[in-house]
Amino acid sequence: MLVNQRRCAAMAAILFSAWNAQAFIPRLPANLYQRQQHSKLSLYSTLSENVQTTVEARANSSVALFVTVPGTLTRKAYDQACKRMIEESKTSIPGFRKGQRVPEQVLLNAVGGPQVIINEALDILCEDALKKAIDESDVKAVGQASLVSHPETLIAAFKPGEPIVMELTVDVYPEVEFTGPYAGLKVQVDRIPLENEKVKQALESLRKKRVRLVDTAPGYEGKLGDSAIVNMQAFQMLSDGTRGPEMRNIAAGEGVEVVLEEGRFLPGVVEGLVGKPAGCKVVIPVTFPENIRDPQLAGIKAEFEVEILELKNRIVPEIDEQFAKEIRPDLTPEGIKQEVVDAVNADAEERTKMNRNKALEEALLAITRAEIPECWIVEETRRKFALMMQEVSTQGKSEEEVKKMITKENFEKYREIAYPQTVKTLMLGVATAKVAEDEGLQVDPLELQDQIDLRKLEAERQGLDEKALRDQLEAKLLADMVLDRLADQADITYVDVSDDA
Repeated sequence: MLVNQRRCAAMAAILFSAWNAQAFIPRLPANLYQRQQHSKLSLYSTLSENVQTTVEARANSSVALFVTVPGTLTRKAYDQACKRMIEESKTSIPGFRKGQRVPEQVLLNAVGGPQVIINEALDILCEDALKKAIDESDVKAVGQASLVSHPETLIAAFKPGEPIVMELTVDVYPEVEFTGPYAGLKVQVDRIPLENEKVKQALESLRKKRVRLVDTAPGYEGKLGDSAIVNMQAFQMLSDGTRGPEMRNIAAGEGVEVVLEEGRFLPGVVEGLVGKPAGCKVVIPVTFPENIRDPQLAGIKAEFEVEILELKNRIVPEIDEQFAKEIRPDLTPEGIKQEVVDAVNADAEERTKMNRNKALEEALLAITRAEIPECWIVEETRRKFALMMQEVSTQGKSEEEVKKMITKENFEKYREIAYPQTVKTLMLGVATAKVAEDEGLQVDPLELQDQIDLRKLEAERQGLDEKALRDQLEAKLLADMVLDRLADQADITYVDVSDDA
């Protein structure tokens, strides 16, 4: 049960343990709660009788607990409170050594009256007996319990050796119900079209990377599609039309291969080499385009002095069995094409899957009924507000400016705006957790650890400890498993849309 509760809490985007009995801390007034730590024997561990608890459902996935504490416990709590007061008394009681048993009336006079000891006794009951009531009530608490009974009323009603009734409220893990079966959800999904033109371009690029160069006959004149092996020098032209300094770092060198394809080189160079045989020298005027990578060259006029050493026919191979085996022994032509299709269309397929998941989430929410605990809404809102402030701090705001924005008024405004989406997020969390539980889905521990190892450095930069990271990743992996299971069972109609949709 403990593991399930933690998993469900993470699924609800709560980055804290949702079910932890140690988290119970009664919200009492300061004078009832402020105390030092004591090495004491647990009050209820020495008693055989149990407190009596009546549980009543309340709104927003909470319950009220009416706890009847027996007289034996109130007496023991009172006696223990007296003992504490004697042990911790900072002033000595005349006629008694520190720690020595003191008559009750003398102690009352020394500490300022019975109310002080009753405060301490109630504190002990809240810490021990009420915690036991939570533990034994089988309530799946997801937050801190609040004491509803007014402190002054409790103080007036407390009498050592007599029972006392205390009322608590605590948020509990929501009961999730589906108004219909989640298997067989009917959804319509926008399908992003596969980019067939990019597939063709990728296959053509793959062929050209394995091009073979074949010698040409003497006197052969270069054609588009050939390769020219050249020596090349570039000179900047001066404003008076004369040749200026050599541009050594710009398209110059010996034995340079120039592929005679339009758009593959500076404008004019390929055109100046087409129709020329090996062995000839040509001078080609060039104007560097305005959109050239180096803006300092934009618009500059130059001359390229080119000597054609060789001309080669470029033979672009077909994608056949030999081509495939040269890439990988176990590869086939069909395998090459499929791998290219998968690589090129991975983005389109991922976007289609995101559309599918969104449609399934909306369909699942439509049949989900649950009350979300208020403490979850508060914690999730705080988490999102903190992330928003963190985002603001990265957008040029100073630390002082960000601090001024973190006010109660701004938080309440954000909470009101974010409330619908916050509840929706948490509702989806409990719904997917319920499906995971019903379907017996569990995250592979090895896969989870692999994901943690991959994200550890990034998480440290974000201030996430390993437990928070583990909860977050486990929730994500489990949600993906649930959506895949729902997709397998769903009635999905895919509708092709344009890539701009």
